[in-house]
Amino acid sequence: MFKEPGYPIKSKTAPLLKVSGKDAHPGAKARCNTNIKAMALAAAENTSTDHFSSVILYADKITEKFGSWLRKSLGKNGTLIQVYSGLGHASRFYDENNRILEKHSISEDRHSSYYEVYREDNAVSLFPFPGEEHDQVIELVKMRTGLSPSPGKPVFHPAQSVCIEKEKSDALSLHVLLVNLSSKNDPVENLINRPVLPYLGSICRWDSGPANCERLDTVIIDRDDNIKTCWNGRPVGKVGMPYGKIAETLEQLRSESEAKKGCRNCDRDKSCSKCIFPAPLSGGEYCYLKQYTNTDRVTKLIENLNLVKEV
Repeated sequence: MFKEPGYPIKSKTAPLLKVSGKDAHPGAKARCNTNIKAMALAAAENTSTDHFSSVILYADKITEKFGSWLRKSLGKNGTLIQVYSGLGHASRFYDENNRILEKHSISEDRHSSYYEVYREDNAVSLFPFPGEEHDQVIELVKMRTGLSPSPGKPVFHPAQSVCIEKEKSDALSLHVLLVNLSSKNDPVENLINRPVLPYLGSICRWDSGPANCERLDTVIIDRDDNIKTCWNGRPVGKVGMPYGKIAETLEQLRSESEAKKGCRNCDRDKSCSKCIFPAPLSGGEYCYLKQYTNTDRVTKLIENLNLVKEV
């Protein structure tokens, strides 16, 4: 779940750690764009069939076991995004973690580090570490908050924000938005003329194409070494499990899910992403919404617009 990683640190702001004399993250802007798209579980530009494109790791200490697994599992140009539980842990373990990664052929330019700060407005700010003032903070925001900010509450920069579903009302607010946009005579013009949307962390389930749990572009690793394919998904493996075994596990889960939901007898069988982890919606609720509404076109439009969105 969204609140699982980290410790309950609450702060409205947090300082960036400056590194004098050099830019700690060359091409920080481009890297932030790549990182935020991975956190939104967007399709990778170069999807691999036997390696992950991005690994999001919630951990303060990187172990030799993880380094060895990552070397075998991450694609040649893949990215590791590490999230520390706070500034103190980032300061303490950063150098040793880099040493282990370099030992396992993960160069510093493929490794982005952030530390998290829990905010009072139910958002989590991810501050780059080490960071300069021009480095970009990534905001993880409740879907309902990101789509409909309340008067007097912070407004999050859409190119720096990823909306994540925490409650059923979050999932329904996204679905209502997609249905409303789909009903427009010209959804392209409507999307262009409306305020820019933040990144939507579960939009792949409303498309007709493969969701991240099928593409396996990005995986999320929690603080217990569980491997997940989405923010609300169940574990599909543990660190140390080969990529192929994880893919086999997901295929088995997909077959079981489709049999339970009766996908072969559904009119949308050939045009559904068949999300196997629809939480916070139940499987029945998800299928009902997919059967009686068609959000495929507008979802693809939003995903295409994300490709040109810049921080």
